[in-house]
Amino acid sequence: MENASKALIIAGAILISILIIAIGMYIYTNSESSIRNATSQMSTQEKSAFNQAWYTYEGSQLGSNCRALIAQIISSNSTNVNEAGKLISLTVDGETVTPEVNNIQSEAMTELRNTIDLRHTYTVTTNQNEETGLVDEIVITY
Repeated sequence: MENASKALIIAGAILISILIIAIGMYIYTNSESSIRNATSQMSTQEKSAFNQAWYTYEGSQLGSNCRALIAQIISSNSTNVNEAGKLISLTVDGETVTPEVNNIQSEAMTELRNTIDLRHTYTVTTNQNEETGLVDEIVITY
């Protein structure tokens, strides 16, 4: 009789352990999907913040604002030198400079920056990469 009661106690402990593990897995699975949703939403917010910095320059801009824009592009490219999706190419009056990973072409962009006359008004347009959703090119035309 004593062995049978010990066997029932052990069986009950095993069943309770399995129940606790199952509940833990259920909670883990639900929390994992919530974390993924939060991460993807944060990614959308980061994209929006990244793009907003460039959208503020769209339209007619004075040469001084265009020079500031190019300086900001150079700074952004140097910050994101290892992330190909965040590098922004620059086109000024048909001349294009395309940065690459580990080579952001800052000298060439500085040369284009120096061609912009502070007194003129330029048109700035942004082009967005369809795959990443990030601005990947800025075009400045006179």
